[in-house]
Amino acid sequence: DLDRLEEVWKNATFLAMRHERERHDDIVAIIAKRLKILGRFVAAAEYYENIEAVREAVNCYCDGEAWEKARCLAEGRCPDML
Repeated sequence: DLDRLEEVWKNATFLAMRHERERHDDIVAIIAKRLKILGRFVAAAEYYENIEAVREAVNCYCDGEAWEKARCLAEGRCPDML
């Protein structure tokens, strides 16, 4: 069940934030990559945004056809992507 898996990974990010701060961004990047592989592009984009991986986030929003989110993020944080 992908929804349950996504929930478990969300909890993993909270645990990393609380107990493994130095590894938090790496853990979030791994989760985002796995979500992308599973076709959960918007969720992956949100994780990428949280670790300031703006280009990856914009690309995931585009892959998930969340055009307005992609445009807003690109305009505000990565205008060279427009």
